[in-house]
Amino acid sequence: MAKEWKCPRCSSATTRAARKCSNSDCRAELGLCSHCKDLIAVEAAEGGLRRARITCSKCGEAVVRCRTTQVGGACNGLARASGRYAHQFCDDCSGKTFDFATRVGVLALGTAAGALLRRRR
Repeated sequence: MAKEWKCPRCSSATTRAARKCSNSDCRAELGLCSHCKDLIAVEAAEGGLRRARITCSKCGEAVVRCRTTQVGGACNGLARASGRYAHQFCDDCSGKTFDFATRVGVLALGTAAGALLRRRR
């Protein structure tokens, strides 16, 4: 059975990928914690040059907004921020980034091999 996702502030039903609560009275910013894999309400914080560290209200771990969000992507994930350095991407986006890099690498290798084979003929 699928998990029912709820806003941590108003308990109204929402989706896993929601960036804001669907309740018109609440409209809390939501994020998916990379540690506990649960939706949390994200308080708007001043970022400055660095991404603002957020403490998860459920597990107490430090997280930051995913870089995908900062470049305009539709991601509500929060990347791990333990220690001095934070991860760049949330768990969902880091898998997609690796897949994309792998596909580009395979495509480049295939193109190079094809070019070599064409030259030998």
